[in-house]
Amino acid sequence: MSSLSNPQRNRLQARQNPLINRAFVTSSGEWTIKQPYRPPSRPPGSRPPGSRPPSGGRPPSGGRDSRGPQRPVDDGPRVNEHIRSEKIRVVGADGEMKGVMTPHEAMVLAEEAGLDLVEISPNTDPPVCKILDYGKYKYEQQKKAAEARKKQKVVDLKEIKIRPGIEQHDYEVKMRNARKFLEGGDKVKVTMRFRGREMSHIQIGRELLEKMHQELAGISKVEYHPRLEGRQMIMILVPA
Repeated sequence: MSSLSNPQRNRLQARQNPLINRAFVTSSGEWTIKQPYRPPSRPPGSRPPGSRPPSGGRPPSGGRDSRGPQRPVDDGPRVNEHIRSEKIRVVGADGEMKGVMTPHEAMVLAEEAGLDLVEISPNTDPPVCKILDYGKYKYEQQKKAAEARKKQKVVDLKEIKIRPGIEQHDYEVKMRNARKFLEGGDKVKVTMRFRGREMSHIQIGRELLEKMHQELAGISKVEYHPRLEGRQMIMILVPA
């Protein structure tokens, strides 16, 4: 080992000594200690360079939202102090007309009756407000809306597929289904499909659709007359 130069001796000792930690020898033979990397410190609350602000539009912890408090959305009528018109036409709880007055004067009448002042016709000039129990009024409006939805009929489009050479028994089954759909208030789409050489006998398919229309004329009318679209002919019937 005495024959080694000083730089070679140092590098050999660095490899053989397990206690030498984080040390290496430079090309000049000098000892150098590796220092662990430490990121630069940042002020509290700051973000790293290139990072994005928090998602959702919320301010960081400790900050304030410049938009201010958000008011809940209410699509109902204006009630009591939320009525902003200068003059309103007031209807009493018994249906008697109280005349035109300010909202403050009308609220005094409502408080004397133990009820609320509700704007029932905001688009008139002046707006019409009524003295009533707002909780009961809102319940009745919701009940009326539910009843109206029940009475609404959702019209479906039912499809019946036939072929030009349909058998009589199959034709009668298709007709019974079409009649049932029409009597139930639904539309019926009749689709005539042509295959291969059947495209040369389109008139047969048209006559069959016209026959169906004539047999269902008492309960239906044609919304879409028979028309060829590619390899199929379509007709739409609606309840009469």
